[in-house]
Amino acid sequence: NNMIGVISPKSTIDLSGFPHYTRLPDLAKFTNSGFPFTRLADLSETAVVLPAAPSAEEIETYLLLMGRMGRHTGYPAVRLTLTTPDQVEQSADKNLLLVGTTQSMPLLEQWSESMPLGLGNGQVRLRTLGVIDRVTSLLGDRDLSGAYDHAGKVVAESNGKLGAIVGFESPLASDRSVVAVFADKGERLPAVADLTLKPGDAQFIQGDVTLLNSGEISYYRLGETYTVGSLPVITSAHWFFSQQPILLLILVLLVVLALAVLFRALRAAAQRRTEGS
Repeated sequence: NNMIGVISPKSTIDLSGFPHYTRLPDLAKFTNSGFPFTRLADLSETAVVLPAAPSAEEIETYLLLMGRMGRHTGYPAVRLTLTTPDQVEQSADKNLLLVGTTQSMPLLEQWSESMPLGLGNGQVRLRTLGVIDRVTSLLGDRDLSGAYDHAGKVVAESNGKLGAIVGFESPLASDRSVVAVFADKGERLPAVADLTLKPGDAQFIQGDVTLLNSGEISYYRLGETYTVGSLPVITSAHWFFSQQPILLLILVLLVVLALAVLFRALRAAAQRRTEGS
């Protein structure tokens, strides 16, 4: 009962030699640790995009999210860039956090083709599901059509009370990320940000789209994934094939077939040498 354990205050942990790699978008990482924005504690690689004339609700949402980031890092967000939609290209080299409504944030429509859920003709809509998306979902053992149907139903039944958190790759830079926090109406925005603060709700912020309709939370994986960072070649190959078991099976069958053909060719060559002697 009297045994205790302590860590020497002079000890350090050096993680600099380890590879840094992850697959995004993943809103669970955003909720649980603020990633990718909190990769640097001062948020110096982050730009927050607010409307040119933000409302009180949009400012409140922005401050709630920044407070959450500071809680994750233990450090204030003193070096982030605050910008507007018409100046966002000046922050192309940063990870972007969009905060606004469907009326005040034009980037939701401008970037709708890059988003799993964006705006079209002023209305919230899902990205068109193509043939390649359907084939990829089958190979990945995902019911993408079912997810689209359910998400479409939630959007249609929201009646102007929809709130959303959407993650996707930045259209301005292939190695940067965007998280959009928006709602149909400004008064709904703080409720969307509050989801990240409450453990009971935060557990449902996953995938690349999380929808808040009244008090009901739904999450989906609707869009394409991308990777950030790098891995050693062998580890990268192992990771890739662990995510593609069908492709691995096909590759193994091709290797076995190639070895069988090679074995027959070598045996035939050996037989010809024997007969020639």
